[in-house]
Amino acid sequence: MAEVNMGGLNIKWSSLSKQDKKEYGAGIALLTIASGISGVILGGIWGERILGGVNTLEWIYSYLYPVAIVCFFLSVKLMNNFMKRQDEGFVDFNIKANIWGINFFWIVGFLVAWPLEVFMGFDFVFFEYFLLYSVGISIGARKVYKQMYAIDINEEQS
Repeated sequence: MAEVNMGGLNIKWSSLSKQDKKEYGAGIALLTIASGISGVILGGIWGERILGGVNTLEWIYSYLYPVAIVCFFLSVKLMNNFMKRQDEGFVDFNIKANIWGINFFWIVGFLVAWPLEVFMGFDFVFFEYFLLYSVGISIGARKVYKQMYAIDINEEQS
């Protein structure tokens, strides 16, 4: 079974079985590839800001869309297989941490990013929204870890 360490921010690699390492590692790698391709397509790192509104790579997007979709679905399949073999506590931890990330993405995205776009002209793209999700999931993982895994030594002795 997978162990969470670093206060909820990491999975202890040595706690995984050989099959778990293959599926989790490949799932994360494919998800990273799909996210990177999506970021490029949606104007993240090499988007309109850097190119000044001229998109010279537009012809390649029709080839990248299917690659991103296939990588994403393969990642979902591998991660689903990995999660099926984990205990209920680990699955619950991941669900709660991801809900924090999604909520942070939407709430901060609508309350902060949208007014900045509308009233100040700042263009939020995929990269900024991905950072919002990453911050949210990090905060959520720390909070959920403290709730689920942190044991108070003083309470144990009573």
